[in-house]
Amino acid sequence: EEAIQLLEGSKYDDDYISEIEYGKSVTYYNLGKIEKALECVDKSIQDDSGNDQLWYDKACYLSRLDRKDDAIDALIVATSIEPENLMEMRDDEDFENIRKTERFKKLLSQSV
Repeated sequence: EEAIQLLEGSKYDDDYISEIEYGKSVTYYNLGKIEKALECVDKSIQDDSGNDQLWYDKACYLSRLDRKDDAIDALIVATSIEPENLMEMRDDEDFENIRKTERFKKLLSQSV
């Protein structure tokens, strides 16, 4: 929580918004504050929408929040930017609740 307080109270150059917000999102996630993590990763995506890791993490957060369709939509973006994400999502625990959905299976069946 100290890290978040430091980041929240800091002034930083606009060039680093994406990195700072991403760092906050990971920290919130690790603290179990998934809604806050999602807010931060969304801010990061606004600044760097072509970053597959941001979309992948957004999918993780949405899945944890049981927003299944939104999670798969984010995964579709992540995998379209970087197809290697298909391999990572196969065993990712964050996707346990969507793993058996038809959309997840269909996405996973795409070859890398």
